Amino acid sequence: MYKSTDGGETWKFAGLYNAGQIGAVRIHPTNPDIVWVAAGGDIFKPNEERGVFKTTDGGQTWRKLLYVSDQVGAMDVELQPGNPNVVYAWMSRLERKPWTIISGSREGGFYKSTDGGATWQRVLHVSDDTGITNVVMDPSNPDVLYAAAYQRRRRVGQLIAGGPEAGGRRALWGRWARRFPPKPGACRQAKSA
Repeated sequence: MYKSTDGGETWKFAGLYNAGQIGAVRIHPTNPDIVWVAAGGDIFKPNEERGVFKTTDGGQTWRKLLYVSDQVGAMDVELQPGNPNVVYAWMSRLERKPWTIISGSREGGFYKSTDGGATWQRVLHVSDDTGITNVVMDPSNPDVLYAAAYQRRRRVGQLIAGGPEAGGRRALWGRWARRFPPKPGACRQAKSA
C-alpha cells in the first residue's frame, strides 16, 4: 500500500508489502486514518498476508481482521453508506497457473461485520466455481448489496442482493446485472440472449 497526503504529488509506502493483489481500499467517511483493505494475496502461491486488513493510524500499523486460509483472499470490501461499522467482504480463492486460473472456493462467500470488522459472520456462500468481480452497496437502501460475478462453467453474469427481508440470500442468473427477483429469497434462471 502507498499513501499520499498531498493530492498525489508524493507517495509513501504504508505497509502490506506481501498482500499481493489489492481488490479494494475503503476509507472511513469522517476519519481518513481509518482504512479497510481487501487483500487477495499472492496470486501465484498460498501466503498468509491475505484477507481484510484495517488501519486506524493512517497506515503505520495494520490488523488482519478477516482471514479464511492461506489460499482464500479478500476480493472486495464495502462499507454501508452512513454506517461504516457495517462492513461486507467477498472472500474467494484466486490463483494463477501457467495453464489456468483457479477461482472460487468452499470457504469463500460474503462475510458481514457489524462492528467495523472486529468480528465476522459468513452470510452467503455462492457455488464453488463462482467468482465475484465487484461488490456495491445500494446507497438508497443500505440493506441491499449488489455483486457482479461470473461462473466458470456457465460464463454468465450474476447479481446477488439481500437484506433482512431476504435473509441476505437472493440471486439472479443471467448475462446482465439486473435488479433482484421480486419475491424475497427467490432464485430463478434467466434466459440467455
